[in-house]
Amino acid sequence: MTTTITGATGIDNIRAATGAVLQVVSVQGALVSTVSVTSFTDVIKASITPKSSSSTITIQVVMRWQEGSSISSFKARLFDKTNSTLVNGGGSYGQYNSGSTNIISMYPMNGVVSNTTTTAREYSFQVYKVSGAVSIDVNGYETTLIITEIAG
Repeated sequence: MTTTITGATGIDNIRAATGAVLQVVSVQGALVSTVSVTSFTDVIKASITPKSSSSTITIQVVMRWQEGSSISSFKARLFDKTNSTLVNGGGSYGQYNSGSTNIISMYPMNGVVSNTTTTAREYSFQVYKVSGAVSIDVNGYETTLIITEIAG
């Protein structure tokens, strides 16, 4: 680790060791409670302004969802809204419930991005309804999105 200390201002420049966590941004609570559209819709999103242009950004999300009493399926993805690029996902996920009781599940997704700038970036977890009823953040559990910057 390199540290420069100058005058009365204290530490002006710290270079963290490779693999050190530089910052964490965490948000909870879905922007929507039901996915009723057949195009990708933001469920949760957050912004981060990287402290280093040579860091790695990790994105983690967990969504609690509930299907209706029949076949329910959706597509999900992590999306870099700043650069309009896919981070991870896009495939379909679903369950078949043959009974009248709804099924509640957790849906996790992760992504890793190599960072090259200190410009603010926005990431979102998006869902696209394929069939059935898809409810989000049921029974008091909230969708969580965590963005972590790791020193390169």
